[in-house]
Amino acid sequence: MTPADYTAIVVVPTVREFLLARVNARLAYLSCVASYHVIDYLAVAEGRTGQNKTSSIIDKVISYCDPALRLVQGLCNGTKHAEAGKGPQPGKEQLVGPFAFGQGGFGVGRFSGPPGLVIPHNGTALYIDEAVQSLLLALASLYPIHLAAGAFAFFDEHMRNGHQAAWAGFNAGP
Repeated sequence: MTPADYTAIVVVPTVREFLLARVNARLAYLSCVASYHVIDYLAVAEGRTGQNKTSSIIDKVISYCDPALRLVQGLCNGTKHAEAGKGPQPGKEQLVGPFAFGQGGFGVGRFSGPPGLVIPHNGTALYIDEAVQSLLLALASLYPIHLAAGAFAFFDEHMRNGHQAAWAGFNAGP
């Protein structure tokens, strides 16, 4: 199966379902598992083999969206394996709802948008839905020959727009 096929058959429907029910931990975990494994499909498509076949892809993604990758990776591996590993773990997420103008504060909720699940990571709280979207948009930008960014047209507008701005800065270099 190609990365594009895997994404179309497994990732897109799973993530789409999660984005319609962002407070559903099961869908969050499954979205992380499916999304993180795009990296395996990319590695095989790029002709990489062996124990560390994904390391160069992961290194590229880390340089672009490290927190998102680490969150998705931690939830993916934590969901598949009963023993706690490094990074964010399933069961540690918290429900955070939106707040109206003048209410809440930084880290208390989203100013706009639906409620979602956040998970602590390196002293901050990251939304799982945003991490999944960020990772997949980064992979589509890094590997356009294998993944079409158009496959993710249903992602949140602020994520697509923010990604485009960040990607332009990333490509511009220092």
